[in-house]
This record gives sequence, C-alpha cells and structure tokens, in this order.
Amino acid sequence: MVKRTIAKMTATLAALALVAALAGCSSDVSPDTGWTVAPDNALNTTALIFTFNDNVNERHLDGNINVIGQGGEVVTGALSGAGRLWSLPVTVVRGGAIRVNINRGGISARPVEVNVAAPAVTATSAAFRPEVSSIEINFGSDVVDGLTSDHIMISTAAGSGGEAVVSGDPSRVNANTWLVPVDVILTGPVNISIEKAGIARQEVMGIPLALMAQPTIGFNTVENAISMTFGANVPDLTRDQVVAIIGTANVTLGTEVRRDPQSPNIWLLPVTVNNSGRVDGTGTVYVAIDRPGVNRMGAGSPQNPAPVTVLPITFTAAIFTPPLAPGAATGVAMPGSSRVDFVFSAAITSFTPSIPTEAGTTDGRGTFGTPVGSGRNWSVPFTPVSAGALTIAVTATVPAGVTVGRVSAGTVVQPTN
Repeated sequence: MVKRTIAKMTATLAALALVAALAGCSSDVSPDTGWTVAPDNALNTTALIFTFNDNVNERHLDGNINVIGQGGEVVTGALSGAGRLWSLPVTVVRGGAIRVNINRGGISARPVEVNVAAPAVTATSAAFRPEVSSIEINFGSDVVDGLTSDHIMISTAAGSGGEAVVSGDPSRVNANTWLVPVDVILTGPVNISIEKAGIARQEVMGIPLALMAQPTIGFNTVENAISMTFGANVPDLTRDQVVAIIGTANVTLGTEVRRDPQSPNIWLLPVTVNNSGRVDGTGTVYVAIDRPGVNRMGAGSPQNPAPVTVLPITFTAAIFTPPLAPGAATGVAMPGSSRVDFVFSAAITSFTPSIPTEAGTTDGRGTFGTPVGSGRNWSVPFTPVSAGALTIAVTATVPAGVTVGRVSAGTVVQPTN
C-alpha cells in the first residue's frame, strides 16, 4: 500500500513538471513585453525595425508578425536579428500607412501604425509611338527590371475621349526605357499608371494617342512589287497585316513582305505577273494596312483600300555600234558581228530574245547568242543577216513571274563601200 502511494505521488510530480516545462516553452518572455517598430528609411523603406523591451528569439516572432495595409502596401521577406533588435525586410508596392501587430502570447498585441515610402524611381517621360503601337516610358537614369502588363493600367484622361488597352507585356529598349504595347480604341490623351514593387506608384497624365495615316500605295517597277510608304519607320510589318485585294490585275501576290532597300519607311509586296503574253496592259490591286497604331478608318483603310496599278516589266534594247570607217553609215555593218544591250525595269534571272516573224521582209534580221549579265542589265551577241529596222521581242523570267514585251532596238544597215 505504501509503495502504491509513493508511485502515484511520483507520477503526479512528473506530470506537474511536464506541464511546467510546456508552460515555460509557450511563454518564456516577460509578461506583456513591449515593442516598437519603425521604417529603416522614411524616404525609401526597405525594412521594418523592431525593438523589444526584453530579449526574444525567432520562435517568438516567426510567422506571428502581421502586416496589414492601411493605404500603403508591402511584401515582406525573411525575418532576422537577435535579442531585442530584429529586422523584417519589405518591398514597398505602394507608399503609405501600414498596421503591424504580433500575435504571440507574452508579447504586447497592440497594433502599431507606421508609414512606409516607395523608392524614388519615377517615370520622367511617356509618349505614344504609333509606328510600333506602343507607349514608351522612360525612367531617367534609374534601372527598372521585370516590368509586365500586370504593372500597367491605362485610363482615359478627363474629358479627352482617348482610349487604349495594354495588349502585351512591355519590352525593354534599354536599361531605363520600356515599350508598352497598346491597342488604340479612340484617339486622344490617356493616363498611364505604373504600380510595381520598387517603383514609386505614379500616373503619367495626358499622353496623346495619334494614329499613323495609311501608307501611300504605289508600284515599284524596279522591285516588281507594290510599295507601301509610311510616315515613319515601321520595324516589323508582316504579310497578314497587309490587306491586298486583286482587282483587274492578272497577278499572284507574294506571301511575304520585305523592306525597300532604299528606304526604311517603305515596305514591298512582291507580285507575279501571270499573263506572260501581256505587252503593255495594266491591272489594279487594292491595298490597305490593318495593324495596331495605323488608322483603320476612312479612305485607304481596310474597309476602303487604295487602288494601285500593277505594271508589266518593260525593257529597252539598243544595238551596240562598232567603230566604222570614216564616212561609213551608222548602224551594224553587214556582214559582221555586234551585240544588243538590254536594260530591264526590274531584275530578271534569264531571258530569251527573238525577232518577230511578222515584222516584214524589209526589217532587219540576225541571230542572237547567249545572254550575259544579271539583274537589270544584260548584253546578247548579235550576228546580222539582213538590213532593216531591228525589232526585238523578249520572254523574260523574273524571280516572281514572267512577262513579254517588244521594242525597236535600232537599225541593221548594209556596209558602205
């Protein structure tokens, strides 16, 4: 009986010791330990500094510090420190008041309100660039990283009627300049708001949105292509942004566009002339641009594209006159040999010259050799057969099609005795 009583007392004492130990773990700081908190920098807050009346350790604080926005907004980092002094890193999303409390027994639970400040990174300028349908934002000498569409908001300036939406993530131009792609709905001034951790929340007011005019449409005979001349350098025009409707022209349109080698403001749409028997006829194609930043309304727009006349490739030909004896007639003396020089309106890859049989028995005759040359300039050896005016027809192969024409090349004459 005595042994059983002693065993019960021992168990009871052990249980009391365990309870006391657990109680000590849950609250081993002085009751109602006081604390203060303040931003590390009133102009550019990067941390909240906590000062306690008594020493505390990480298990008292980790996960127990609550930060609630009261106009300001922060993202917290990993707590560090020891004893009475601790630091909680913060990234200020929006400057203003925040409320801080500590949810831990033994530490004062009273909330403390402090003001935090966003870093002084601000946009120094913003302007709309219609040629790339983007708003360019410049941050002066400050380097800005990681800007996305989530950080940008566009609103209509008061009474302006301007309207646009962000159409994708911004792209970096350099260390401190970004392009924000937008789709313009209505022209007029807009405001752009930037809200990102590390950047002072701000709004750039009254950015005018003015669309580019539709390009001037023409036909480039040298490039054998429809030309589109813009008012500025459009860096990335694509074929699907070119509305081209074939009217009377017997052509096939190219599947890609390319820059004019003579100007960064001009883009070209190659054509293939399908009617190889055509000599001097013309045809029409209707062209407009359907692209963000370019006016899609009115004359020349995708609803009312501009007409352009497609011209066939042409050429000139001239008999090369070799030196003759003094007093001799001009032209190609027979018998003998010479050449005919050709200049085409566009670059070709090969061609075949011939003399039309219906030209008449009095017309000049001869035989041609193999053409030599490239691009627009060619020469062909020519051996005269009979005297008379020389008319030449050409079947010319070009990179994008075939065309035929005929011209007078000069006169084949009898030698002077």
